[in-house]
Amino acid sequence: AVEPYPQLLLAPAVAIPKCLEKAGLSLDDIDIFEIHEAFAAQVLATLKVLESKEFARAFLGRDTPVGSVPLEKVNLNGGSIAIGHPFAATGGRLVTTAANLLRKTGKRYALLSICAAGGIGGVMILERREN
Repeated sequence: AVEPYPQLLLAPAVAIPKCLEKAGLSLDDIDIFEIHEAFAAQVLATLKVLESKEFARAFLGRDTPVGSVPLEKVNLNGGSIAIGHPFAATGGRLVTTAANLLRKTGKRYALLSICAAGGIGGVMILERREN
């Protein structure tokens, strides 16, 4: 979670690098990004600050930005606004969508990101494994 002012919806941008580091991965390793949008501009803001040196210094304690997320890998079937998501079921919708995309495409990693009221951000990585 982050302090709601001035970065209310940017908690996922703080959580994404922590999740990647814990998994031993980088943005380049991720094949599919399912980023929940509370508002349409929220996804764009998250992607923008991941590329920002200033954000990296101020909120992540690092000198280099996290990196760029290729738009062709983001919300391949449309995001939460386009698809819809029942209240309190966003996580289930993201996991189901990402798992099905991994299975369908044969890709390996999907990163899921959720922002929530009060400056909360949740991120997880799904891995598809061969039998």
